[in-house]
Amino acid sequence: MLGLSENAAVIAAARNCPERGEGSATGTVTMLDRRGQVTGEWSGDGFDGDLSPGGDVLVTTHATIGEDGDEHLFTYDTGTGKTMRKLKLRLLSEPSDARGHGWLDADEYIVEAEPPEPGGSFGYYQVNVRTGKSQWIRDLGLDLGDRISLGDVRIGS
Repeated sequence: MLGLSENAAVIAAARNCPERGEGSATGTVTMLDRRGQVTGEWSGDGFDGDLSPGGDVLVTTHATIGEDGDEHLFTYDTGTGKTMRKLKLRLLSEPSDARGHGWLDADEYIVEAEPPEPGGSFGYYQVNVRTGKSQWIRDLGLDLGDRISLGDVRIGS
């Protein structure tokens, strides 16, 4: 599943059909309403996206094939499957692998930038899916659940 919109009014699902043999796998993105009725469907081989809260946009990140290694955020219209925007991501000052993290609101999507090599810096950025403007998130509130391990904690001197 690619996601549910607010109130589960829109459902986005992806399926791949590898049984056709090696090199010919096909995939489909299917949009459904809350009753399970198909409202849209298009080819989407290996599509890995995230449905917006309003259910009108699917977003995904991709690296440019080639030497530049640029990362892009793509937005797709859920009704047609057509690309709406291709936005170049400007995240870390060093090369990074961008991974979608989740929607902040209807216009802002959180992208995690992680260096391809261990030991580099990383960060979370909120990216406006309409303009491409990104801003580093200084503090991403994480719910760590009931259990957390702090290791060897020493209090006092």
